[in-house]
Amino acid sequence: MLTSSLGLHPDEESAYRAMLTNSHMSVTELATHLGWPTGRVSAAINRLARRSLVQLPPDSTGRPVLVRPELALAALLLDEEATLLDHRRRVAASSTAVTQVIAAYNAPEDRPDVVRLPDPEAVQERIDEFAAACQVEIAALEVGSSPSVERLGAAERLDSAMLDRGVDLRRVYPDSVLTDAATVQYADRLTARGGQVRTARRLPPQMIIFDRYSAIVPIDPAQPNAEAVAIQGTGAVRALLTLFDHVWEQATPLGSTADNGAEEFTDQERTLLELLCAGDTDEVIARRLGVSVRTGRRLTSGLMSRLGARSRFQAGVLAATRGWVLPPEPQDDTARAATEPKADG
Repeated sequence: MLTSSLGLHPDEESAYRAMLTNSHMSVTELATHLGWPTGRVSAAINRLARRSLVQLPPDSTGRPVLVRPELALAALLLDEEATLLDHRRRVAASSTAVTQVIAAYNAPEDRPDVVRLPDPEAVQERIDEFAAACQVEIAALEVGSSPSVERLGAAERLDSAMLDRGVDLRRVYPDSVLTDAATVQYADRLTARGGQVRTARRLPPQMIIFDRYSAIVPIDPAQPNAEAVAIQGTGAVRALLTLFDHVWEQATPLGSTADNGAEEFTDQERTLLELLCAGDTDEVIARRLGVSVRTGRRLTSGLMSRLGARSRFQAGVLAATRGWVLPPEPQDDTARAATEPKADG
């Protein structure tokens, strides 16, 4: 899909694909064709124009014009390659800084700006110390499997105290936590209070950064909850923050303000969410909804866009963990075949 390979928003891809086969349509006609509000189509067209994939009409009554795809997509691909190269350079530089920080505690000379924390208790004590002094922002990358109930509880108490003082809070978890209802519910509560939670496919070593001045990172990235180092006022903290900010930009929002409530879903959308949660194919989804495969894919793309989901699976998981749909019951192949409507003809 162009969405994942070239960085297009799902709405941009849906609008672009519609224009490829309906190049004569105006914005209003495209809205009717896609089943979208006119404003949503206009927003997608404007973003496509900024990417030089289409040319805008001179007035609101005209139709957008496609730039020749072989030229426009080639240029877009070059932009993506340049962005990827820049990303690799930034990550490499930041990873080097992380490695230097982790190794710093072995230095023979005294380093008042780098302190070794030998066990989880010492790590938690330093976190509490930095948090108590924090006035502006906490930025954290959380790696590993879904956090335990105890860790979530400790994090929520700390987060609540920070938010009550007006501290900005940003946390990034791996995508794997999307299957953990406790973490998703924690993210909902945190977001409702003004915090921000996102998820990403891949994360660098775990870290917590306080007020862009102090940071705590594990000595062994493979054991993020064991020994760690605390650093203050060094260039390495700035490098860590640069790495965090880059991960944050690429991550997907998770939490109540990032997603539409269940009451906003139509019956068709609820059914679609259930099918996505069950992992059904495009063909099965189309049959269940009573639409064409093409229309089913368009509906799926639009729903993923509303939920901020990067994949069909993620959209289904988000809906199930929030209780918007019931998780699918296991079915064997015979039972599934018996419940599916037969294709016409």
